[in-house]
Amino acid sequence: MIKYANIDLLIKEVGEVEAPEALHLTNEPVIDAYNSGNEGVLNRLVTVEKSTLVIDGEEISFDFPEGVLKSFPSWIDSKVGKVRMLVDSWTGKVYSQVKQGKDTQLFFHSNMKVESEIFETRKEGEDEVVFTVKAPLWKKLVEDKWVVDHDMRPLTDESITTSLSNFMGE
Repeated sequence: MIKYANIDLLIKEVGEVEAPEALHLTNEPVIDAYNSGNEGVLNRLVTVEKSTLVIDGEEISFDFPEGVLKSFPSWIDSKVGKVRMLVDSWTGKVYSQVKQGKDTQLFFHSNMKVESEIFETRKEGEDEVVFTVKAPLWKKLVEDKWVVDHDMRPLTDESITTSLSNFMGE
């Protein structure tokens, strides 16, 4: 288990300042299993840039150009250690992993998830659909409703742009 001076600092560094109650340290099956020593649960968790998710039985993934993939940090330095965000490739649930030396711990974000969404590109000024892609879309819980997470939307937009460019051969 990692060590931290106080819970408020941990919450800030893991990224739950707006909704500190959404960061769960225990009482969630995946984190409880991992934090009890079952590192096998990491097999179902993926980083954003390498994500292939099976959401509602459908395989989806972010599609990024090589330059963007190379610029993704594997771990981000913080005041509580190194931090990275992970997505459950089966459910779309979002986790953070904190590492201090050889010690690591998982945390669950109950206010975030990734869902499969269909995006269409139409001919300019027409209704004809020329391209359709299913892409991961980040959502956050606001007043008991799941809404698009506009802070994370650029990841989806970049992925859709890359998919469209690949489709068009550019």
